[in-house]
Formats: sequence, structure tokens, C-alpha cells
Amino acid sequence: MQYLLDGEQGNTEMEGLLHSTESDDLKIPSLPISTAAIMPSPILLWRFKVFVLTYLAICFLFVILRCLKMLNEVNCFG
Repeated sequence: MQYLLDGEQGNTEMEGLLHSTESDDLKIPSLPISTAAIMPSPILLWRFKVFVLTYLAICFLFVILRCLKMLNEVNCFG
């Protein structure tokens, strides 16, 4: 019988702990997220766009040069 009382006492302690954490959650004010902190600046976006386009142009140039080299080895240009 003592075991049941200890179990019940443990449940009330656990319920008290759950209720205290729920009330602590309610006490924390919700912080509004500022959109200015999340959005990058237009200058950063412009620099990123220039970097990506430059990288793609260089990769495309290497592909074209490699194709020309392969075609020259096959002797397609006479």
C-alpha cells in the first residue's frame, strides 16, 4: 500500500513540475523577429549575383575551350 502512495506522490510531483514549466513558458515574452535582421542588404545580393555570374561565365568558357580542343584533336577544322 505504501508503494501506491509513493507512486501517487511521485505523480503529483511530476504534475507540479509540468505545471511549473508550462507557467514558465507563458511568462517568457515572445520576441518579434525583425525582418531587417533576416534579409540581406541589396549590396550583398548584388555582389553575390556578380560572383555567381562570373563563376558561371568562367566555367562556360572552360567548357567551350575544351570542346574546341577536342574538335581540333579530331581534326574537324581541316
